[in-house]
Amino acid sequence: MSSYRGILVPLPTPLRHGALDLDALEQLIGFHARRASAGIVLCDVTGEGPTLTREERAAVVTRAVEVAARLGGGALRKRATRTKGASGKLAVVAAIGTSDTRTSCDLARDAVAAGVDALHVVTPPYVQPTKLGLTRHYRAIAEAASDMPLLVVNDPERTGYDLLPELVRELARLVPSIRGLVEVTKNPARIRRIVALVKVPVLAGDDRVLAPFAAAGAAGAVSVVANLVPDEVDRLVDAARAAADVALVARYEEGLAPLVDALGVESNPGPLKAALGALGAISSDLRSPLAELEPTNHANLRRILTLARLLVPNSSD
Repeated sequence: MSSYRGILVPLPTPLRHGALDLDALEQLIGFHARRASAGIVLCDVTGEGPTLTREERAAVVTRAVEVAARLGGGALRKRATRTKGASGKLAVVAAIGTSDTRTSCDLARDAVAAGVDALHVVTPPYVQPTKLGLTRHYRAIAEAASDMPLLVVNDPERTGYDLLPELVRELARLVPSIRGLVEVTKNPARIRRIVALVKVPVLAGDDRVLAPFAAAGAAGAVSVVANLVPDEVDRLVDAARAAADVALVARYEEGLAPLVDALGVESNPGPLKAALGALGAISSDLRSPLAELEPTNHANLRRILTLARLLVPNSSD
């Protein structure tokens, strides 16, 4: 994967009675291969990566690579984000970031062996390493991954560590495998600062700030709501980046807002799995400690899906 632009979709990991449902995963990938999604991210927080065993992660990633290769490029494949061969194939990105460098390196080796296009590497959760420790962490992963492109993920709300723009610049200089940054924050001014400092693409990581981040220079997004409406998210980001029609951007943003809010009502991926379950795409099963939605939240989610014309109403809605 030579460039990080467009929409990367973090897929939920389908489960049924506690076990992986790889056939359902294949159906999800097929949907995005026919849409404007540039790629998929596997086994991150949305994919319940922290609850998956190493063997389960390998099974998910291996099936995804096989399916993406078989399906090739869809008619709406995003022109600006390409896989290594610029074939238009859906890019496959594996999340391998953990709090332990050795574990992250093992997961990186597995993902590279499976044939992924890039690695998604969040800063180590909970540990809060020093600059030296973080640099060694990313260098070790880059070496284990044979210099596979890395997407560094800054998610301070979940990890307890904020990767500041100046440190991003230093890491990108010291670890050439770093080819992109996913910024899960909410300050567009920060995006402008990063873009000015760092010569790697920045992707928005929070659906609530897709438009302002794109307008500030983000090259695309890792978008949870794109699991449901990838083409609409792609249009919003493109319009915001072009900055040609403010009213159009506002209209796209307003159209997505109810879905974004509904997917954020409880911890991700609970609402997303409930939505995909309501649509018949996958089971809504979650791994503990995650739990099914509160009944009122579930009812509201179904209402929003119906208003968005994704779910056909029935007598119980």
